[in-house]
Amino acid sequence: MYRHVLNQPFGELDGLVYARRKVNIPTVLSQQEVKAILSQLSGVQWLLVSLMYGSGLRVMESVRLRVKDFDFHYQTILVRNGKGFKDRVVTFPEPLISAIKNHLKIAYEQYTRDLANGHGGVYIPHALSLKYPNIETEWAWLFSIFCLIILN
Repeated sequence: MYRHVLNQPFGELDGLVYARRKVNIPTVLSQQEVKAILSQLSGVQWLLVSLMYGSGLRVMESVRLRVKDFDFHYQTILVRNGKGFKDRVVTFPEPLISAIKNHLKIAYEQYTRDLANGHGGVYIPHALSLKYPNIETEWAWLFSIFCLIILN
């Protein structure tokens, strides 16, 4: 402003100290710390945390997984509406495949019991529920398969 608008030199400011930008270093657990945490967990909690660690999932991403997001053939997981509301594909840790399949068997049994009792519907966005009337009770759209077993 001084140079271009007022046509005057700004002058020297002696002793001026510029503010430094704070460097945020992310906190990352070592492999030993992760092993110690996983050794304290069991069941679905162990499976969920192992999947988060092995695939790099965030907490809400892992809780929002649907059955149809797992691709066992290509060993990938489709994460929908992740950070920045973007979809991404992450790797599926091979040691967890059999554990996830066993978990899905248990979840499917509970799902069929819930449907028989008149429950078992899941949240579906409004436009999809209009396009596909019975989609909220389909197995592939089962939402939050981990919470399904944890809550019971």
